[in-house]
Amino acid sequence: MIAPIDTNYSQLQSAKSAGAASPTEAETAAAKAGLSGKSGQILDTVNISSEARTKWATLSVESPEENATESMDTWESRLGLQSGTTKLENGHTRVVKIEGSNLEIQEFANGKLVQSTTGGLTESGISLNTEIYNKWGKVSQTIQTELEEAEDGTVKASRSLQWFDGEELTRSMHEEMSLNSQYSKVSDLSSGMQFQITQFLGGETQVDPEDLKNLTLDKHVTKYSANIQDYANGTLIRDTAIRQNASYDNVTNRSDQRIGNLEARHTAELSHSVNLSFETSEYDKDGELIRQVSFTEAQADGQDANDGKLQQDLSVSWYVDGEIVKQSSGSLTLEETENAKLHKRPNLLEMLDLSQEEYSTDEPQSSADLLSRNLLDNISEADTHNKGLKRHIGKGHYNSADDIAKWGAGSQPYSISWTDTLYADGDMVSRQTDEESARKNPAYNPLEFHVARGLTENDPAAILRSTSHTDVGYENGFEKSRGTVESHEYTHPDKDGVDELKTHTRGVVEKGLHKESASRSYDGGIEAHDPEADKASHSMAREMTLTFDDLFDQLHGLDDTLKPQEQW
Repeated sequence: MIAPIDTNYSQLQSAKSAGAASPTEAETAAAKAGLSGKSGQILDTVNISSEARTKWATLSVESPEENATESMDTWESRLGLQSGTTKLENGHTRVVKIEGSNLEIQEFANGKLVQSTTGGLTESGISLNTEIYNKWGKVSQTIQTELEEAEDGTVKASRSLQWFDGEELTRSMHEEMSLNSQYSKVSDLSSGMQFQITQFLGGETQVDPEDLKNLTLDKHVTKYSANIQDYANGTLIRDTAIRQNASYDNVTNRSDQRIGNLEARHTAELSHSVNLSFETSEYDKDGELIRQVSFTEAQADGQDANDGKLQQDLSVSWYVDGEIVKQSSGSLTLEETENAKLHKRPNLLEMLDLSQEEYSTDEPQSSADLLSRNLLDNISEADTHNKGLKRHIGKGHYNSADDIAKWGAGSQPYSISWTDTLYADGDMVSRQTDEESARKNPAYNPLEFHVARGLTENDPAAILRSTSHTDVGYENGFEKSRGTVESHEYTHPDKDGVDELKTHTRGVVEKGLHKESASRSYDGGIEAHDPEADKASHSMAREMTLTFDDLFDQLHGLDDTLKPQEQW
C-alpha cells in the first residue's frame, strides 16, 4: 500500500519553492525553459505548443519587426526574460540580450564573467548552451540540454555535461528524461473510481462531493537514463549506466482548501510501478577492469494494504590482471503485508525536482511545462533528476536484504538466494549457494478463537521458513563433489490438537558415484538447528551495501558542480 506523502520531502520542496529559488522573478521564471551554450554548454530545447509552432512557422513571411516582437514574447513567456541588466541577490550582475530568436545571458562577479548562456528558438522549442568559468577565466563545466516533444505529447529532455580540472576532463554525464502526462477531473470519473479516491482521502465523511471538481487524477510515465564516466589522469576509472522507467497515478488537490486528508496545493501518490537498473564497471589506473556490477529491480505498489511486491537481482564480478577471480549473484523477492510495508521509491516530484506547490497549480501542466519549469535554475545542477535516487539510497531503502539480515522479515513472505563462485587461472574452483525463504502458514488464522486458551497461546507461526545450503567443488573445471543441506519448518498437531512448530532437515553428499543422504525432524524452529539460516540475507546485504555505497558516492560527486557563486 502506498504510504502518505513524505512530509519531510514536502517541507523541503516547499521551502525550496518559497525561498530557495533563483534570486529574481525573472530568474525563477527562466527556470521554466532551459539553457545551453557553446562548447561544453547546456543545450535545453523546450517544446512549444502547436499554436506557438504555427506562429513560428509564419515568422519567415512576417516583417523583421514582427519577427523580433514574436521572439521576445516567446522568451518572456517561456523563460520570464527581458533584455536588460539585473542585480542578483548573490551580488552578481546578470545581463540579458534578446535579438530576434537568439538569446544571450551573461553573469558577472566583480566585473569578471563567471557564467554565460546562449540560446535559440527552433521548430521544436528552445535550445540553450552554458559555460561556467573558474576564477582564472577557464571553462570548468560545460552543459548541453535539449527538450523535444513527440506527437503523442511525450517530452524528452536530454543533457550532456562535462567537468574539467584545468585542461583535463574529470567527469562526463549524458542523461535523458522523458515524461508523458495525462489528466482527468475526478468529478468526471466513474462512481467506482470516485469512491476509491474518496476512500484514499479519508472516506466519504471527510470528503464533500462538491470538492471532487477541485481534484484531478494524474497519470504520468517517466523514462530516465544516465551515463556517468569518471576519469583520473585521462584514464576512465568508473563507468555507470542508470535506467529507471516508472508510471505514477496521483490525486492532486488544486484548490486552496484541504480536501479530506490532502492538503491544499498537494498531490498524493495512489500507485506506482518502478523498474530500476544500473551497471557499473570500475578500472584501475592502468585501465584494467577490476569490478563489474549489474543490478535490476521491479517494485509495484498500489492502494491495497498488501499489494506491494519487490523483485531484485544483483551480480558482482571481481578481476585481477583482467582475469575473473570471483563472481557473486543473487536475487530477492519480498511482499508487503498489512503490518509491514515496502520501502519507498523516488516519487514523481522527486524525479522532476518540483515542490508540491510548483506541481499542484490551478490547472494541470503539460509535460513540457513540468520538465522545463526549473530548467534555468537547475542548469548547473547535475543531480536534478537523480537526487531522489540518491536520497533513497542514503536512507537504505534499496537494501531490504540488510533489513532481513538484521531484524528478520517478521510476517512478510520473502525469498533470497545467493551464490559465490571462486576461480583460479580462469577455471571454477568452488561454488556455494545459500537460500532462505518464508511463506505464509496456511494453518495461521489470527482471527480464530480457541475455547480455554489465551488470545495468542499456542497460535501457529504466521510464516514458515526454509533454508538450503549447497557446496560444490571443482577440479580442472569439472564438478568433483557436492553437498546439500535443506531444512523447512512445518506445523504438526499434538495429542491435544495444538499445532507445534517443527523442522525437517535432509542432507545429501555426493562424490563421484558415491552418494549418501540422511534426514531428521526436530522440535522448534529452523534457527535452532541451522546455524547459517540467515547466511543468504547476510551475503546479499553485504554486497548490496558495497554496491549502493559506491553508487551513492558517484551520484554525490555530481554535487561537485562548480557554481559561479562558489568560485569567487
